[in-house]
Amino acid sequence: MELKDNLLIEEKEKRKKRVKKVTVSFFTIMLLLTFFSNTIMNYSLPQVATKKVESGIIEKGIKGTGIVEVVGDDSDTKEEEQEKNEKKQMTIFVNQTLDDTIKVGMEGDIEAPSSAKSGKAILEEIVNNADGTGASLIFHIEGDTIPIGQSITISLNRQELSYPLVVPNSAVRNDKEGTFVFVLETKNSPLGNRYFAKRVPVKIEAQDSVQVAISGILEQSDYVITISEDILEAGEQVRLRKE
Repeated sequence: MELKDNLLIEEKEKRKKRVKKVTVSFFTIMLLLTFFSNTIMNYSLPQVATKKVESGIIEKGIKGTGIVEVVGDDSDTKEEEQEKNEKKQMTIFVNQTLDDTIKVGMEGDIEAPSSAKSGKAILEEIVNNADGTGASLIFHIEGDTIPIGQSITISLNRQELSYPLVVPNSAVRNDKEGTFVFVLETKNSPLGNRYFAKRVPVKIEAQDSVQVAISGILEQSDYVITISEDILEAGEQVRLRKE
């Protein structure tokens, strides 16, 4: 009887060990499958690049460089009279949206050799680009100290202002609902961090050719998405591009 009891106990212990091994093996396999499935899924997610929101300085106003040219050509006019009466102009190209402070008739500040600074540059015409991304500014150049062929730089309403929230131009997006950025939202999980594109409405306060000052519900510790492989939707999971 005692022998039989011992055999039953041994059999029960063996059964427990087998169940334990099977259970451990099952959960190990499930863990590996979950890990590899998440890895495969991550590679199917849109890849993005990000930039931290920082304070910065935005240069407001317009600045551009061009070559002084002659407008028209009257070959019948004597050379001496032509030099005195010739009309000179210069065109600069800007890739930013012009605000209401930039108007025809304004006098620009000339950056050129000291001998040319006594001349004047009067904004004569504004030709907006068809796609709305910028404009050509045509200036009438006055003064004998600025010769034909001279390269000069002209600025209008130029000033530098500091802003608390500055991001690259590529971070700001627009659709029918307005202007916004995608903030990178991080969620922790047992298998590591997961990243999502959180839509945050913003208002543009100032902008130059490189960066833009914005206001909205975000902080300097946030990261905004600047580049994405695909068109993103609010709340979509993404993966970070390796630098």
